[in-house]
Amino acid sequence: MSGIGLERVSLHIYGQANFWPTTPHLFIARIGFVTASLGLATFVERFLPVSPRTMQSLAEESLLVYFVHVVLLYGSSWNPGIKQYIGGTTGFAHAYLLVIVLVSVMMMMALYWNRAKKDYPLPSLVLRLAVVGAAALAVA
Repeated sequence: MSGIGLERVSLHIYGQANFWPTTPHLFIARIGFVTASLGLATFVERFLPVSPRTMQSLAEESLLVYFVHVVLLYGSSWNPGIKQYIGGTTGFAHAYLLVIVLVSVMMMMALYWNRAKKDYPLPSLVLRLAVVGAAALAVA
């Protein structure tokens, strides 16, 4: 309800606008989506408890998750992103399916990479240095 109220306030202040470019309307809608997602996660956590160690592992790898999801969605000098393949043509259901798949893959990647860093510190350090080196060469 508060999200609807905030949206009405922004409509009053900024007027009717094209929603999809970066506008206050889109920002408020995104805040509402994140708030609703956090509420849903809190509700689900009552029935499916998550260990603090798992949450800590996910938190420790949040930068990796952010970087990889941006590269997958928008591309980089190494690869074209999903956006270049599907563009803005996905429907509502397909977009949510993509979000569910991407979040699931990013969570698995974060958990396994966190475990690999702790179980195999030297090989994971070598891999990190190689990726940083490749990124530096690609930018240069």
